[in-house]
Amino acid sequence: GEVTILPGHVPLVTNLRAGEMHCTKGSETILLAASTGFLEVRGRNEVVVLADTAERVEELELAKIEEAKERARQMVLEKQHGDAESFAQAAAALDRELARYKVAMKRHGKIPHVPES
Repeated sequence: GEVTILPGHVPLVTNLRAGEMHCTKGSETILLAASTGFLEVRGRNEVVVLADTAERVEELELAKIEEAKERARQMVLEKQHGDAESFAQAAAALDRELARYKVAMKRHGKIPHVPES
């Protein structure tokens, strides 16, 4: 699911799934593709994000992501009848590439970007 952290948010620790992340400070919003990790809201106005990876939308190259997404999809197909751990790792890699793809598509205007309010 999604969570919006506003000033004065109650303390919170939660896990992150691969997806897009909007980081806003003042009038500037940065769009990121983040992988799994943790998010902690400390005090009144401090948020700590510990993610395996987080890439700014400007750094994402659609062609490379499409290739990585296809490799990850093939890996899931290969591992679906193997051991559970290998399959879970392949599925996590695919989730990460799908998140990167979604954010990259927004950069290229193929998916509408709706900033959080």
